[in-house]
Amino acid sequence: MNIFLCRHAQVHNPKKIVYRRLPGYYLSKQGEAEAEEMGLFLKKYKIKEIFTSPMERCVQTAGIIKKTIDNPAIKIYQKDYLNEWDEGEKTTTVAKRMKHILRDKKDNRVYISHQHPIRVFLNEITSQPPRELEQWDCPAGAIYEIAFDGKKALPKLLFIPEETDKPLIPKTKFSKSLFVIGAAATAFFVVTALEKFAPYADKFFQENISWTTALKIASI
Repeated sequence: MNIFLCRHAQVHNPKKIVYRRLPGYYLSKQGEAEAEEMGLFLKKYKIKEIFTSPMERCVQTAGIIKKTIDNPAIKIYQKDYLNEWDEGEKTTTVAKRMKHILRDKKDNRVYISHQHPIRVFLNEITSQPPRELEQWDCPAGAIYEIAFDGKKALPKLLFIPEETDKPLIPKTKFSKSLFVIGAAATAFFVVTALEKFAPYADKFFQENISWTTALKIASI
């Protein structure tokens, strides 16, 4: 049995509200593009059914995936067991409800849920301790394939939308440039200071003067 466990695509949330189960949170334009990418990726697997959390962002992701696959015969079902973590809900409770995924042993089904329940489920079926939740990479639009070798679950991260990897500002390149410039400036300062200080090294060691005093002498 092979199934696909997906996180919904990116949500429009400019105010950065922790929305969890609050209604009214739909996909952003980028999220819609991510869901299309998810559909294009899943098209080759002959998906027949999609099970989704009832939250709008998941239902919308499911609809776009179906539309992109372009198969009107695909059925979409909303299931509470795939819902977002409810504040105060125990991890063991989340794991128990998410394990409903395993009850119907049919191939090529898609399940759309949320980051925390997905991580809890993956931890549960691989017998990992709760502290290992963060090991599961689960950005918006991520797709895990879960294969079963006998009773052993073998989850594998198959897909992350390209849109997810595109930062609004090229922070990585900018940070690397600053790092190189900063490192070069620091090296220049250190070398210059050492060259000035070298003639006074003997005085420093023999008279046990402080580094601050020695540097002041060297700067004269």
